[in-house]
Amino acid sequence: RTVPLRWMNLLGVAIAVAGIIVFADPSQLLHESAELSGIAIMVSGGVVFVINGIYAANRSADLDPYALSAWVMTFAAIGLTIIALLVDGGPSLAPQGREVAGIALAGFVGTGLAYLLYYALIARAGAAFTSLYGFIVPPLGVATAAIFAAGPMNTRHIVGVVIVAAGLWLVLRQHRDARTEPGAGSGESMAIADTVVR
Repeated sequence: RTVPLRWMNLLGVAIAVAGIIVFADPSQLLHESAELSGIAIMVSGGVVFVINGIYAANRSADLDPYALSAWVMTFAAIGLTIIALLVDGGPSLAPQGREVAGIALAGFVGTGLAYLLYYALIARAGAAFTSLYGFIVPPLGVATAAIFAAGPMNTRHIVGVVIVAAGLWLVLRQHRDARTEPGAGSGESMAIADTVVR
């Protein structure tokens, strides 16, 4: 699927990113090298994901999407396992009964079910719309910690969430208008690959 390129969409994304920056408190991040390294890794992963999505959209249009997803996950698991063994070595202790059950539960529910719902949403709403979930993960994480673990919640967090919500509202409004316009997504309008960062 493709969606028309609209500057208001880009503006909405920029506003949402600004909200995340406010939410994360850049004055603190600039003094934490570990935090900056983590951010750099996440951004690099996002860039690779976008490039992969654009390449896959051009090279795999005729392939079954479910089979393609299964092979991608399989080769990713093999590659990450090899890298983990090379970097960290093998486990010093073999997991026992409860540990194995916890790993299996996290794998089937926390990852398997989550990806099933993720791909189902992509099929129904498109990748660009689905990727917007990335903007609400930090606020949900802080809110969950505040509710269940007495984590901190301050005015900066609230202001950041409001800014993110404003940006997402602008993106979703443009997304809805694009879907209702006659000929939207056709070759008559400028279109971009409907794959952006998760």
